[in-house]
Amino acid sequence: MKLASLAVARPVTTCMFFLAIVVLGLISLGRLAVDQLPDVARPSITVSAVYEGAAPEIVERQVTDRLEKALATINNVKTIRSQSSEDSAKVTLDFNWNTNIDLAALDVREKVNDILRHLPEGVDPPRIRKFDPASWSIMYFNLAADETVSLRQLYQYADSTLRYQLQQVPGVAAVDIWGGDEREIQVLVDRSRLEATGLSLDHVVEALKRENVTKVGGHLQSGQTDYVVRPLGEFGRLEDISTIVLRSDSAMPIYLKDVAEVRDGVKERLNRTRVNRTRGLVMAIRKQSGTNTVDVSDQLLAKLPQLRTRLPQTMRLNLMFDRADFIRRSIAQVQLSALLGGCIATLVLFLFLRSLRPTLIIALAIPLAVVATFILMFQTGISLNWMSLGGLALGIGMLVDNAVVVLENIFRHRQSGTAPRSAAIVGTREVGMAIAASTLTTLCVFFPLIFMQGMMGIVFQELALTVAFALLASLLVAITLVPMLSSRWLKPVPTGDMPGSANILQRLWSRALTVTENAYRRLLGKVLYHRFVVIGLCLIPLALSYMAYRSLGSELLPSVDEGMMYIRLAMPVGTRLEMTDRILTDIEQTVYATAPDVQAMFARSGLRYSGGGGTHTGFLWVRLTERSQRTQPLEEVIATLKRKLSAYPDAKVRIVPRPSDVARLLGASRTERLEVDVFGFDLQRGRDLAKDIEGKIKAIDGISYTRLDLDDSRPEMKIRIDRQKAAALGIRVHAILDAVETSIAGTVASQFREGREEYDIRVRFRKADRQALTDLDRIVVTTPAGRHVPLRSLTVAAAGTGPITIQRRGQERSVTIKAGLTGERDFGSIAQEIEQLLASIDLPEGFQAVMAGERQEQLDANRNMVLMILLAALLVYMIMAALFESLLHPFVILCTLPFAIVGGIGILWFTATNLSMPVYIGGIMLGCNSH
Repeated sequence: MKLASLAVARPVTTCMFFLAIVVLGLISLGRLAVDQLPDVARPSITVSAVYEGAAPEIVERQVTDRLEKALATINNVKTIRSQSSEDSAKVTLDFNWNTNIDLAALDVREKVNDILRHLPEGVDPPRIRKFDPASWSIMYFNLAADETVSLRQLYQYADSTLRYQLQQVPGVAAVDIWGGDEREIQVLVDRSRLEATGLSLDHVVEALKRENVTKVGGHLQSGQTDYVVRPLGEFGRLEDISTIVLRSDSAMPIYLKDVAEVRDGVKERLNRTRVNRTRGLVMAIRKQSGTNTVDVSDQLLAKLPQLRTRLPQTMRLNLMFDRADFIRRSIAQVQLSALLGGCIATLVLFLFLRSLRPTLIIALAIPLAVVATFILMFQTGISLNWMSLGGLALGIGMLVDNAVVVLENIFRHRQSGTAPRSAAIVGTREVGMAIAASTLTTLCVFFPLIFMQGMMGIVFQELALTVAFALLASLLVAITLVPMLSSRWLKPVPTGDMPGSANILQRLWSRALTVTENAYRRLLGKVLYHRFVVIGLCLIPLALSYMAYRSLGSELLPSVDEGMMYIRLAMPVGTRLEMTDRILTDIEQTVYATAPDVQAMFARSGLRYSGGGGTHTGFLWVRLTERSQRTQPLEEVIATLKRKLSAYPDAKVRIVPRPSDVARLLGASRTERLEVDVFGFDLQRGRDLAKDIEGKIKAIDGISYTRLDLDDSRPEMKIRIDRQKAAALGIRVHAILDAVETSIAGTVASQFREGREEYDIRVRFRKADRQALTDLDRIVVTTPAGRHVPLRSLTVAAAGTGPITIQRRGQERSVTIKAGLTGERDFGSIAQEIEQLLASIDLPEGFQAVMAGERQEQLDANRNMVLMILLAALLVYMIMAALFESLLHPFVILCTLPFAIVGGIGILWFTATNLSMPVYIGGIMLGCNSH
């Protein structure tokens, strides 16, 4: 080959070329992003709208349904999911994986703008949000304090000081605060005093809005100075709020303090938070999109000592969780595997070559090919992650193939007495076409991976590209650097005995090789003589491996022990927060007593910080120590806790491992991997059918628990508005809703500014005037003429129950059955049994039940994998047919592939490893090495 001749003839040029590769490769390595997974985001867009005061059924009919019909016409939409809750609607569009999500977002925005005029009055403009893994928290900090520090002081320091210090770190997008008490200026109105003045809550709200203003008064010139006149009308003290005038048309003006108490308080606590069983709050760090997780973590950890020195003596800041730590450990493990693989490959080469110089040539070829790969990775935007480093680790063995073939042929020529330069050139030329064809056939195996559809194709694409880059780099090294070094370093191995102990080792090794070679020669002779018997015997392991394959379990992705778990508590709907928190406290104590390896724990009872949930729900995040430092794996810890936490009669406790990032990219939580959707318009009937199916699924072996995503109906006081009476008095429905909201929940009338912070000023009745249901009758609504009309004359109140959320999939109402696994059986076999169960159930007309979630992703991935394997085999056959100029000879090599898989299936069966996407990829790589 001309490249080999050029490299041998110009050694200095060759050395400078590869030195440049080393320099550029190391620079590229330093600039490669480091993360757990490739930079991939699920193509999903969420449209959310707020419709205050509307029940879930109204939200579904007037908002959700109209949004779905408009958005369903967008191209590449795979599924539409929606939730209609009280006051809000959320529609989620899942697109095909090859969709340009930015263009799709523009289409969504256009459709939403078109539908705005068809939405009812009072609906806030819908918000559009793209799915972004960067919104996931990468670090948790715990801010704790002594008992002398109130939760309000703790929150205020975190919000006004610590948050800004953390956000100054490059790469930090936002800091969320969970827990503590948020400051609020409360205007607590005495109903009796207010009624005595003839005023209403509307007067109080409007007065606060009117009195708390600041405007620019213009400019005044005095001498050489230009003054800006700025009248200050904002509240500067609480006394300023108390002394605003509500009415001054009488001899005695009515001040706010005459009818209300102005209190510097905190917002109503809808949840309770504990960190490691003590008071505290959590500060969750979110990074900017596209930034390096490890870099952001390193900078935050570097700033942590500085933040601690600035803390008040009564406060403490501790790190609870760092996602980059798991990334560092995982990548270090892959790097170690790659390094050990390279060392073992070099050692094996030394044993067979029995010479240090050729071994050093091969040992030099491996890192050069890897460094060259870093250049291509940087240019194509591939980061250092599980997939890319896994591709390098898996490809280490293949990197030496080309170099070994070239070196062995050159070595053979040198042993026969050929001159060094001639041996290097001729030896490379003889095998150059063969190794090029071999590399090309190997690339053909990975080529379909690049075009594999779905999330699996995108994630494994970087693995395929990394292996392809490494193989191309190894081919370049084999036909340039190896012949150049061989022409200078390679010498014939002497046939005589070596002195001392080296002689003994050489003779023993040579004798072992000779015995092996002779045994193989005799075996080969017998095999060729008894061809049909051998073929028959070979069918036996094939049959056994097929039986073993049928007995293997299956799953989409193997579970990963990250040492974190979620404990979710659900009490009967309507349970007070105090009761829920008491049960959650007992669970915390049980966890600490059962799992001695707990490193951090965060407990939250009540509403979620992102919205949703209720006073009847609780959540516990538990982080254990690293697996190497633990006495039990995570699965055993969860199993033990399940037995101990099953004693609460009225509580539903679910314990699940934290979903992996890959599972979250799929859009299906690994906490409940099995999902069954029951479709039908009648919610109550659909719920009854779902409960019946749920009971049958729960009886299946391997199911840990089941639940419906349609929560029990909660108690509520429904206030029906008589629209005719309201219209006759000129009262708008929105005014009635505002009156009820201000009386009970309160209305934020204005803001109180202190320094650079702003705090809500909330107006509502004092607690004594909003405790009983009879207090609803005393609420008054103001007509446009200023007349006060009792709420009871405009409405009819009745106690009842109502759905918390109405779920829809594909524009149909649905109830989803979710199930967790015990781990005793594989995911695939349980899913198949559920599919058989669903097929045997005779559902009423208008209803259907289908598997969803991870099962659909698994089936799609399996179909893509089969297509990819067939395409890879076809490409390999076509290349070999062109190389051999024969249509039959390639079948000789292809027929060996099933026997290569026999060993792999045997190992899977022996280690009880389930079939999954990584296993299939590994099998493909095994097949490409065997050809």
